[in-house]
Amino acid sequence: MRNPDHPARAGGERPELAKRDDSRWGPGACRHSEERERSAAGRHRGEVSVRRGNESVAAFRPDALRIAGGFVETGTGKGAAAESVHRESPRHNGPFIVVDCGAIPENLLESELFGHEKGAFTGASERHIGAFEEASGGTIFLDEIGELSPDLQPKLLRVLENREVRRIGSNTAKPIDVRVIAATNRDLRGEVNAGRFRPDLYYRLAVLKISLPPLRQRPEDVPPIVDALLSLLGIAIEKNEWLRSADFMASLQRAAWPGNIRELRNYLERCSVFGSVMPTQDGDEPETAPSPEVVDLAIPFLQARDKVVANFERRYLEALLRAQKGKTGKAAEAAGIDRVFLWRLLRRHGLGSGK
Repeated sequence: MRNPDHPARAGGERPELAKRDDSRWGPGACRHSEERERSAAGRHRGEVSVRRGNESVAAFRPDALRIAGGFVETGTGKGAAAESVHRESPRHNGPFIVVDCGAIPENLLESELFGHEKGAFTGASERHIGAFEEASGGTIFLDEIGELSPDLQPKLLRVLENREVRRIGSNTAKPIDVRVIAATNRDLRGEVNAGRFRPDLYYRLAVLKISLPPLRQRPEDVPPIVDALLSLLGIAIEKNEWLRSADFMASLQRAAWPGNIRELRNYLERCSVFGSVMPTQDGDEPETAPSPEVVDLAIPFLQARDKVVANFERRYLEALLRAQKGKTGKAAEAAGIDRVFLWRLLRRHGLGSGK
């Protein structure tokens, strides 16, 4: 559950808690491999929201940050944001270690975080360096921190407070220099109120809060994210130029994307495989915005009007048939027109059987 890209580093000077740094992080990046969008803009009260463009953010240099404030949807890119913070921070040359607290069994998580000595427990045949030691000099990302058991919460708090870690089975504490980034889909403040999460640990983690809104609340981010995803998926743009067309992009920006970036990635891959606009998870195609009609002054008014009307009729009929699954009887009823008239329109535009 760790990021193997960086080796462990020895710690340097310990940063002071919430100490301001006059330097600025460069353009924020919401990346996960190539699945990133280079953007971030500062907001008041220490919150940071993903935004489009190459804007820099005036940054604190605390040793604890928290991504998401509660009820954050899946697939919004918490891991990508954490890696972005690391890469744009003064610790970018240090290791970036990921621990998924929700994916590791409780009886193994303590060893994964803090390490153990040989013979510390049954099955401990050799010494194991924990994630905190491995991340020294860099960043440790604790994903799904809200899943941490009540027994482990005070142990994590002790590490954060003392800035030292003691392996299981050892009597010696080792100093660490590490920034902690924690993320969760849970409402941690609500968990504290319910007695399921320690308030002291909550406030120790909540030095700086980074909020990640769902994709539907930031449609301006869709085009650069699509570009990054197409590159990540290795989709040949010269053969799939329509995936970057204005109409298709507008339909993606209007879609709800309950699965956020993860769902968008799967949808783009599905469209590429079949070479056409495919249904989303909900079984619907993203509604395609019509392009603005170009006025052709080279033809008479009546002819130009008939051309615009014909284009509208065809787009309307295509959308109507999709919505009614090709059933002309229901389509006529939904459109409020006679079934015979609908059949004539379908024949005129070469759609369906027209019968």
